[in-house]
Amino acid sequence: MLKKIGQHVRNLTTRNFAIPVSNGTEALYLSLLVNGIGEGDEVIVPNFSWISSASCISMVGATPVFCDINIDTYHLCMDSVRRMVTSKTKAIIFVHLFGSMHDATDLKQFCENHGILLVEDSCQAFGCTLDGVPAGSIGDISTFSFNTNKVISGLTGGGMVLTDNEEVADKLTKLSHHGHGEDFEYLGRNSRMSNVDAEHILTQMNSYCDQWVLRKEATEKYKFNRPTQKRPDGLISNYFRHTIRFDSKPDRDKIKDIFGLKVHYDKPMSENSMYKSIKHRKDFCINAQLVSDTIVTLPILNKAEPVDEIYTMLVEKIFEYPDWSVGSHHEKIVEAFYAIARNPE
Repeated sequence: MLKKIGQHVRNLTTRNFAIPVSNGTEALYLSLLVNGIGEGDEVIVPNFSWISSASCISMVGATPVFCDINIDTYHLCMDSVRRMVTSKTKAIIFVHLFGSMHDATDLKQFCENHGILLVEDSCQAFGCTLDGVPAGSIGDISTFSFNTNKVISGLTGGGMVLTDNEEVADKLTKLSHHGHGEDFEYLGRNSRMSNVDAEHILTQMNSYCDQWVLRKEATEKYKFNRPTQKRPDGLISNYFRHTIRFDSKPDRDKIKDIFGLKVHYDKPMSENSMYKSIKHRKDFCINAQLVSDTIVTLPILNKAEPVDEIYTMLVEKIFEYPDWSVGSHHEKIVEAFYAIARNPE
């Protein structure tokens, strides 16, 4: 079963090797470990992502260097990278966030010019393509996650590491199996994907496009005139998350509390309390802070994120009008939406 899922992902991404592992965090950790990243090295990472994008760096003993994001795309800002790169920089983790992608041409060239490993964190972008280029095919080494909250998931989780380097693939396979080859060649760990998870993931891979059509339709129903993540032309998305931003943190928090919504993510990674004691460096990440303070996630066909009753009623009211997105109906409903936010009583 593990060979089947590896072959399927290789075909999807055009990579030479795809190694199934237990989860996306482990995939990121192993991607750094297998390339010799460790103590004394620095790894650049955007300061707005799920914590695994950064925690994997400290796990191998390296120093995370937090860079700012682009305010429109929420992806890594090249100007920030240029400010923070040093002779100690051995890798850059580039994150495809929320089912979107961003042109990495400049970043790839930058890494090649400086001899820096490009780690592509595609944990939220399985199946996405940009101008025909699939997520998971861009980095020197790339990762996927099949955690239970992802658009394609294992029963208990799962992950994948992708590379075109046979030596790296062979070592990584051994590292994920207690370091076992001819004998125990490396200090490894049990990071293998289970056959049960692999079978569950493969079943979904055969029909994921149908689900994504429904997710796309759900996303397109949200037409609030608020800033959202800019997705480039030529993108085919898996619609993992749909977010909007408000003018201020208090406004966002009111909406979040009234409608029972979630926030991805409520603070830049560097502002988590563990970094009070973990060595790191950071740029002045004004965009990461702004997005964290004002963003909220809207539900998309996800039973794990139930929609509050009042929010459901509001959405149903909007959809009573075929032409709700234009004219007075739209204006009145959006006005009511923000009136509730301002005056929750």
